[in-house]
Amino acid sequence: EESDEESSEDEQEKSRHLAKMKRDLAHVSFEQLAEINGKMESSDQGGKKKISKAQILKDVEGAAGKLKKKNKVKLSKDDMKRENKHRPMEMSSKKAVGRFRSVVPLQAEKRRDPRFDKLSGNFNQDLYEKSYGFLKEYNKSEMEMLKDRIKKERDTDTQENLKMMLTRMVSAEKTDEDKKRKQNLIRERKKQEAELVKQGKKPFFLKNSEKRKLELMDRYQKMGDKAVDRVLEKRRKKNTTKDRKRLPFKRRSADTCDVKSISRHHTIKHTNHHTAHGSGKKAKKSSKKSAKKVTKKKHATKHASKHSVKHASKHSVKHTSKHSVKHASKHSVKHASKHSVKHASKHTTKHASKHSKHSKHSKHASKHTSKHASKHATKKTTKASNSNKSYPNHKIIAYVLDWAIPKNIKWSELDHIAYAFAEPNAKGALKNFDSANLKSVVTQAHKNNVGVSISVAGWSGSIHMSALLNSNSTRETLVKNIVGMVKKFSLDGVNIDWEFPNSADSISCASRNANDTANFLTLIQLLREKLDAEFPKVHKVITVAASNNPFADSNGYSSKKLDAGWASTVDYFYLMSYEYNGNWNDVAGPNAALQGSSHGWGVETSVNLWYNAGIPKSKMHVGVTFYGKALKTSQAITSTSGMYVKLDGHYQIQGDKYDELAADPCPKAVAGYTGEYQWRSIVANGILDNKNGWTTYWDEQSQTPYAYHSENSTFLSYDNPKSLEAKVDYVNKQGLAGFMVWSLEMDDSKHTLLKTIQGVRK
Repeated sequence: EESDEESSEDEQEKSRHLAKMKRDLAHVSFEQLAEINGKMESSDQGGKKKISKAQILKDVEGAAGKLKKKNKVKLSKDDMKRENKHRPMEMSSKKAVGRFRSVVPLQAEKRRDPRFDKLSGNFNQDLYEKSYGFLKEYNKSEMEMLKDRIKKERDTDTQENLKMMLTRMVSAEKTDEDKKRKQNLIRERKKQEAELVKQGKKPFFLKNSEKRKLELMDRYQKMGDKAVDRVLEKRRKKNTTKDRKRLPFKRRSADTCDVKSISRHHTIKHTNHHTAHGSGKKAKKSSKKSAKKVTKKKHATKHASKHSVKHASKHSVKHTSKHSVKHASKHSVKHASKHSVKHASKHTTKHASKHSKHSKHSKHASKHTSKHASKHATKKTTKASNSNKSYPNHKIIAYVLDWAIPKNIKWSELDHIAYAFAEPNAKGALKNFDSANLKSVVTQAHKNNVGVSISVAGWSGSIHMSALLNSNSTRETLVKNIVGMVKKFSLDGVNIDWEFPNSADSISCASRNANDTANFLTLIQLLREKLDAEFPKVHKVITVAASNNPFADSNGYSSKKLDAGWASTVDYFYLMSYEYNGNWNDVAGPNAALQGSSHGWGVETSVNLWYNAGIPKSKMHVGVTFYGKALKTSQAITSTSGMYVKLDGHYQIQGDKYDELAADPCPKAVAGYTGEYQWRSIVANGILDNKNGWTTYWDEQSQTPYAYHSENSTFLSYDNPKSLEAKVDYVNKQGLAGFMVWSLEMDDSKHTLLKTIQGVRK
């Protein structure tokens, strides 16, 4: 039993040694194993004593211990050599791997065109134009070839394509010329600046806006008057297609010159009527041509394009876009045909064509074509009788627009007509009105014992007023032309509509002067003197279209006291007492309140301001509009809320169908709506009967009606017979002169509003 126990212990000991040997051998290198094996073989061959297992284990443990001492044993090159070339080489596996790899770069793209090669240098525009200047000669020859080909081409489609190609080439040529002109202007300006710097002056750099002004001045100076008119007409037509900015108008306090919020009724509403008309001289020339050719159709077409965008006017920036292309199309249809027939019949006979210069009264000429003497005698007699006849009644006056003459004028309910407009150019010549239309209106008015005044300037026509009146020579020229027009057309007075003297609310491209109001009075006094000298037997009235506060002083603020010459020289003041509220405010309000409030002025406010400035009430006409004002609200209007609710921003929405996009004639002017809603549209759309989504209300404090469209959130302030009756009562009680109406064509077919204000004539 003891022997069995010992044998079992020996076996366990052997297994432990064997396991330990295996663990040690796992860490022994091949080289050390080979060394141990070599020792064992050498001992067997030498016949020496065999090495015991214990010795082998000891050697293995020693070899394993050496391996565990990491990084302490450094192998030399000799140690790393192989003992036999057939043995594999042992190398350390601890060599660091490089983090950066060598990447083969891509080859850069090589361009063949030397112009894009950096080695060729920068692009030189002047050198390029000199080098390739021969191309322009080729272009000219190509244009000549195209013209010949267009003449010979019979296919209409091909001909149109060729014309388009020719047009592009011509426009490109003009663009190059303009570019060269601008470059030359820049070079000259830089030379001047360099010379000034050499003289010891500080360098001065112009703003971009001033540079553009210089370019425009240089461009227009090289043009004739007709060419300038064509350029302005083209620019104004282009401006009508642009979107309108928000009106940057904010109400000022009562002591400031708040003209812009006061007198918008004559604003850009006329901007585009000029697209349907021409100038007076062109009208005469075209009429003579049509008479010679007896081609009514062509003549109608010419007169249809008569008065372009220059008639962009009447009263203040707020009406920034009133009568747009709609008036152009209307006038081209209505008045072109009338005008063509009139002028075609005017020159059909020999004597009429010979004496076309004296064909002012064509009716008398056609009646007496048999004898020249009798014909001229009739004309002189007619002129003399018209110029010597007086029309003293001046209770109700109405503006008649050159581009929108009503078909059926109720003459029996009118005392005087202001024909709008004759616009002065930079030299003082009066342009942009249809002479045939003016003659027709004067003839009809005089038959019905109604006087006619020509309204001078207007919104866009006020561009040159400050400069014209600041010089004695140009002021006298303007007065001379006005008197000549009164004599030529047998007019009964003059209405000066300057918007506005020394005011920031004038049209943006108009000049200003601290002496504008004083110069304005000098003009009126000179005009009075010349009219009295020319017409000693009859009094020609002089009226002024006035904003709802007195003219600005030298500081640009509303005058507290005007010169006494205003009251003694001017016959009547047409107060533009409306547009007291609009999209420039934060809340809605009445367009033409009778009584003022904390929300805005009223008719009473304007009358008192002018009266305190020294103007008698007997010389004031209260202005009334035959249109309302549409605004968009952010808050609904109910019977309890009242009209003074918050507006939905300051953008002006469109009014009725007659309110179309239009812009003033200044550069970079943006087209927009006026928000005007004419009385005829109010009646036609059933607003008075609470139809089509509209609900009407009455505001007792302002004595004005208003309406609201809940679906569109549209607020509409206007005048109706009830509000006008209140104003009639006010005019009579205050002893005012009467009413001024803007404008006659906006009334309905029954002349409802015009009939309502007849109370001032009793």
